[in-house]
Amino acid sequence: MWFLLLLYAALFEQVIIEVTSQRLYLKDGDGPCEGYPKIYNDNAWGYLGDSVQNSNTEKVVCKTAQCGELNSIEDVSRDIDGTTWLNEVNCTGAEDQLWNCTFPGWGTSVYLKPTVKKVKCSYNIKIDLEGDECAGPVRYSTDGGKTTSGYLCFDKFATKAADHICESLGCGNSLEDPSSASVASNQPIMKVNCPEKMDFTNLWQCVTQEAPKCEKAASVTCTGYKRLQLSGNSTNACSGRLQKEDGENWTDIKLSDLKHTADELCHKMHCGGLSVNSSNNDTQLTCSGVFNIQPVGQNRPSQGVLSGRLDNKYDARFQEQVYLYNVKVILKDNSTSCYGSVYMKVNDTEHPVCGTKWNPKNAEKVCSELKCGKLVNTDFKPSRTSQGWIMDEVDCKGKESSLWHCKAKRDPKTCQSHAYVICEGSVNARLVDGPGKCAGRLEIHFEGEWQNVDKAQWVDSYSNVVCQQLKCGDARKSEKFSMGSSPFLRKKITCNAGVKHISECTVKELSNSQGDREAVGIICEEHKVAFLEGKKSCSGKVRIEKGDVISWVSGSNETWNNDTANTVCRQMHCGEAQSFNHTPPSNKNKRLIESYKCSSNTTSLFDCETSPLSSDSNATIATVTCSGKINVNLTNKCWGMVNVCMGGECGGVCKNTWTDNMSESLCKELGCGNISLKSYKQESSVVIVKSLHSPKNAAKLANYNFVKNDDNDKTFSQNPAYVVCSGSIKPKLDTFGDKCSGNVLLSYEDKWLPVCKEALKDKDTRDAICKELDCGDAVNSTDYWGHPTEKKQISQLQYTSNDLKKCVAEEKSCPLGGLQCSERRTITLNDACTGAVYVKSQEEKNIVPVSAEGFSKKEGEKLCKDLKCGALKLVAAKNPSETLWNKSFNCTGVGEEGKIWDCEKPQASTQKQQAVIECEEKPNINISGGCYGQVKINGLEVCNRKWEDKYSHMVCQEKGCGNAIIDRLHNSNPVSSTEYHHVHCEDFHHKIGQCKRFKARCEGKGKLVSVYCTGNVKFRTTSICGGQIEVNYRDTWEKLLEFPVRFKKKLCEELNCTDVLKSEPQYQKQEVTMDTSVECQDGTLDFKYCVQKKDPISTKKPAEIYCQGYEPPSTQERAEPFPTVSVIVGVGFLLVVVVLTIIFVRMCLIRRAKSDSLRMFPRKEVEFESGDMDDFHNKSNEMEDFRRGRFRSDSEVIAGHDARSNSSYPYDDIDEMEEGRPLTSQADTDAASGDYMPMPDNGVTYEVDDPQENYDDIEASPEVTQTKAQVYNTPKSPTESVAVAPPGLPKGDEDYLVPGQDG
Repeated sequence: MWFLLLLYAALFEQVIIEVTSQRLYLKDGDGPCEGYPKIYNDNAWGYLGDSVQNSNTEKVVCKTAQCGELNSIEDVSRDIDGTTWLNEVNCTGAEDQLWNCTFPGWGTSVYLKPTVKKVKCSYNIKIDLEGDECAGPVRYSTDGGKTTSGYLCFDKFATKAADHICESLGCGNSLEDPSSASVASNQPIMKVNCPEKMDFTNLWQCVTQEAPKCEKAASVTCTGYKRLQLSGNSTNACSGRLQKEDGENWTDIKLSDLKHTADELCHKMHCGGLSVNSSNNDTQLTCSGVFNIQPVGQNRPSQGVLSGRLDNKYDARFQEQVYLYNVKVILKDNSTSCYGSVYMKVNDTEHPVCGTKWNPKNAEKVCSELKCGKLVNTDFKPSRTSQGWIMDEVDCKGKESSLWHCKAKRDPKTCQSHAYVICEGSVNARLVDGPGKCAGRLEIHFEGEWQNVDKAQWVDSYSNVVCQQLKCGDARKSEKFSMGSSPFLRKKITCNAGVKHISECTVKELSNSQGDREAVGIICEEHKVAFLEGKKSCSGKVRIEKGDVISWVSGSNETWNNDTANTVCRQMHCGEAQSFNHTPPSNKNKRLIESYKCSSNTTSLFDCETSPLSSDSNATIATVTCSGKINVNLTNKCWGMVNVCMGGECGGVCKNTWTDNMSESLCKELGCGNISLKSYKQESSVVIVKSLHSPKNAAKLANYNFVKNDDNDKTFSQNPAYVVCSGSIKPKLDTFGDKCSGNVLLSYEDKWLPVCKEALKDKDTRDAICKELDCGDAVNSTDYWGHPTEKKQISQLQYTSNDLKKCVAEEKSCPLGGLQCSERRTITLNDACTGAVYVKSQEEKNIVPVSAEGFSKKEGEKLCKDLKCGALKLVAAKNPSETLWNKSFNCTGVGEEGKIWDCEKPQASTQKQQAVIECEEKPNINISGGCYGQVKINGLEVCNRKWEDKYSHMVCQEKGCGNAIIDRLHNSNPVSSTEYHHVHCEDFHHKIGQCKRFKARCEGKGKLVSVYCTGNVKFRTTSICGGQIEVNYRDTWEKLLEFPVRFKKKLCEELNCTDVLKSEPQYQKQEVTMDTSVECQDGTLDFKYCVQKKDPISTKKPAEIYCQGYEPPSTQERAEPFPTVSVIVGVGFLLVVVVLTIIFVRMCLIRRAKSDSLRMFPRKEVEFESGDMDDFHNKSNEMEDFRRGRFRSDSEVIAGHDARSNSSYPYDDIDEMEEGRPLTSQADTDAASGDYMPMPDNGVTYEVDDPQENYDDIEASPEVTQTKAQVYNTPKSPTESVAVAPPGLPKGDEDYLVPGQDG
């Protein structure tokens, strides 16, 4: 008994602990007593679902939140990714806590609605400090501050709570740990407990319950006073002019203006506890501290930060020594003073500064204090020490004289990270491994070493900064140089316009810097080539390039004449010289001049007479304007065949001589991107140009030297040069009603091609597509939705810095992809094809109401069409419960083919009502078996190719059938030629009718979706009140692999069998194959929600249960018992045989005596009156005792009509009969001889089923002899009595007493 009591106490205590581990508060309301419930369980916060529609649950929510009575309820959006702890909650309204209501379990019921209930309770909570505005006991009021309702308990009142109350009162943070305060005993004190993971906005959200045993209220002192600092001494933060904080500035103040002594001021500024060289009328103050020095031979105490003292108490064992308190900031772990980990040097001891909540303002203060220029980067590093920390959670406003005077926690015991700062004084750049200082590989000095820069992380315009910093002018181009041995900079550098030094650029961590890298190379000097330099293709200055040497054709009248000018024009395929002239050179520079003199029939300038190079600053330069014109383009603007027009004809270029560099140059020249792509067109053209030859740095392809196809070779026409510029590749997102989300399609040679998902794996590529569509950055890559119409796919795709670098199209079977961009927006309704209109954007976790402004019939029609909901039925408006979307819809000017997102307007709405629509074709979702079977949408089955497990939950929840039991193996096969629904749902969808869908064949390994819901789960056992447990959730009874022990009692109760048996019988079992189990999580209360589909397992141990009242089946074979049990059973059986033998012998003797006695009387004199007989069943004799030892009930032993005959008397005591008639009549005799007579109308039948029942209590009557009775079962007949045994009775069966055969 004691053991049971102890066990009960332990279990009860455990229940209490489990209950108190749950928390609830109201979030996102006007005060702590308004908002939607957030529930804490199992170390995580979650939502309260509202599948059960009544207000009792919300009433209990107000009670649980300590917020009084319920005032109102409304729907609000929720984070659809968040956990829902409770759903299907049934409350009566009388419960004190929400978890005292009935529900399936913690996290058991799936909740998919995007909204939850927001409640407003009766309490108007106000929390403040009693007494001073920024100090005193913490009190609360439930009527908004009109009266004091009570206080908050000091017990477990954490610093976090103190900080919150100080901040809410505008008093800063808590100055010190909370203390206790006595309050009036008649005032209630509430218990406060703020979990670490609780993001509360009002301290009342941390209140759990009233604490009758709490005697002290929490008292808080805030940092509401003005801060002080010492300024003017750059080498010591604890010496200088005394200043007080005045808003964002600091002003000088005299000691006499303060209530504190100089010693107290030093202590408050964490500068020791003593002052030196100070007076009350002076603004100067220098602080000092005290060393406690041990006697000679003993070590000084190990003290991290030397603290001053304000009293005269000290240990007599130590000497006191006053010292100057010298404090300054330093940066360590480097060879310079302008980068490294942040330390505070207090006298000669260096103390690390924690990186907790470290921010750029703190780092800027460090750089400024150290005179290291501006901040380049700041971070925090893992802690390398476990002690000596001096400051934590530093928070500088910017104008403090030193980091030491910023707000911070002092002397923290532990810290996980170390503040780290890089100032511009430690950053530099150089060019190495080049021809001089103005060309080479870029190296940047960062964090104490020279490092290469990855070209993939570098923008060419930044090279100007390096060249200008090195006084090399502007950058001309990038170039590849040797890699060197320096490591690569693992940072992303960004240089804004106007930057003159590399240290002024910003630096950020690289998210991924792996793979092949190329070092940045820069050339800061110009590079020149020979061509006609002018705005037009066939005119300009005549310039000649040889390697890196540039020369100009002389404009001297002696050599530059009409013949030489015609030669130049003919060589450039520009006709004849229309005019020629010369132009003077710049006075600032000398020019390299080369003279050429040509004859009238010369075709090349280099065939003419020439003079040596000369340097003459006064020489003129030749210019010419030719009669012809050269133009190079593509037949389809940014893609197509290369088309060259010159000399009055146009045609193509031979593909064999056309290079990729030429393609890229042409694409750039046409403004069609920076690269060319592979063409798949096979076309023929008249080729007029065999080849092109490029001078260095030619402005246009028209300035190239062309080799014409003068011999009109037709072989070139079959293979013309064909260019697809990257600028011709235009992406779009096939949206299915969304904006900035959908299948990625690229326009490639005038066809919209889908993109392989593998080609979208690069983030830069995804971002570039989204940005080109004005959709922000890429967020997620998605699967392709629907069936493509083109055979080709984009198999490779790459963007770098938003420029297309690679795009390959080919006929390839691959999984296709889509994108979701950061500007993604989805429009939806709060029900399938009907309800309030919402927008879900990528940056918002919740759906946002859409204003009814401008949302008229036209907008409703487009939305119904986009949602595939048929025609518009109704447009209306309602008052929203949340802030409206900051944009609106207006389809004025949008054509019939336009979508609802084409109607988006950037301006915010002025109307404060939410749009509501109803469409005609609301999808009909059904489960063929009610709560189990095939899922059908408008009568058509669904393919599982895109089906997710949560969709099954959605169907079950929508049909009111609880959760889904995930069973993918029992989906049926589709018909290959039939199209079925394919479904895809977003996270904010809670009904299948809201989801996107299309019809297509269910190919591959696709099956037709079936669901099995918990609402269809039934349990039974193979026998009455026990046996093997069977479950039915998919229209068949099947055995279970497991069943939780903790739910067996509940199962017995549901079987109407009370409690579980302590010991279970053992029987022989056959091996069966099972694939279903019942496995529950800790928070589950309803085991129907625990049914799980498993892999098939063959076992002889299916789940069993044996309850009170268990009846084993008669055909069930007992299992072979253990040897000990066999011995016990054998001995018991032997004893039973002995007892039965004794009883049988005694019965034979008694009956023989009775028979002899009955023969002594005439049969007609033996009569019995029913009223003279005692009830056989009320006699406590041996036969009754033996009968009670059997398993069967009285109803099994005796069955008959109420009307009795003489043959129905119970003969329990024949000795007490005084008169009766003979029991053996003529009918008995006839029956005994085999002549059956009709039974009397009373139809009495007696059945004694126990073969071991005996009559050893029947004594022989002296008055009755030679009379024998027979009792047996027989069908009803008109015979008055039957005295023979029924057919088939085994001989010797003692239940039947037949005259003359009783032994």
